[in-house]
Amino acid sequence: MFSYEYNTPIRFDGDIIVTDPCYIINEDNEDKEEHPSWWDFVSKSYKKEDGSYYIPKAEDYPDVRPKTFEDFLIKANNEPHAAKIHQDFESDWGKKIPMISDTLEKEWQEYRKAELTYLAKSHDDWDRCMFGHKLENLGLSTFLSASTIYGDWGCTTFNSNTKEPIGEFCADSGQVGVFLLEEVLKYNPNFDYHINRPWTT
Repeated sequence: MFSYEYNTPIRFDGDIIVTDPCYIINEDNEDKEEHPSWWDFVSKSYKKEDGSYYIPKAEDYPDVRPKTFEDFLIKANNEPHAAKIHQDFESDWGKKIPMISDTLEKEWQEYRKAELTYLAKSHDDWDRCMFGHKLENLGLSTFLSASTIYGDWGCTTFNSNTKEPIGEFCADSGQVGVFLLEEVLKYNPNFDYHINRPWTT
C-alpha cells in the first residue's frame, strides 16, 4: 500500500481498518486543565444579566491616565506589527486622547501569559500525536496516515478483484489512515467505530 507521504510499502498482518486518525483517539487520556478565562484575570470585569462578561476600560481603574506616544512605542516593541501600532496611535489620537491604566494592561499581560503557557502544553492525545502527524507517540507502530488532499470526505472501499464495495470511511480532520485493528484496540479499548459507526471506518 502506498501514500504520497510514504516511499516504501508497509506490511499489515491482521485485521486492518481505514479511518480518520482523529476517530481512534482515546479521550480518557485528556487532562482536566481548563483554558484560562480572561475574566479571572481582569479585576473590573463582571458577569452581566444576559450571561456575558463586561470588558473593562481604562476609565474603570483608579490609575487611569492619558496614553502617551511612549505607551504606543512600548506596545510596538512587544507586538509583531509595529507599523500597525503607529497607525493606531495616529488614528486614535486624531479622534480623542486615548486613556490607559497600567493595572489593566498588567492584568491583560498576565492573562496572555497564562494562555500561552496553557497552549504550549499537550492536553490530550490529539495534541500529543501532533494532530495525527506523529501517531507513533500513541504507541502505534504499523500504520499509514496522510492528508486526503481533498479535505473532509466520505469514501467507499472496493475489492479490487471483484469490484464489490466492502466498506466505507470518512474524514473530519482532512486525513486518512490505515491501522492494525489490534494495535488500535490495545491503545484505545473503547474504540468501536468499525462496529457502531460503519460509515466512518
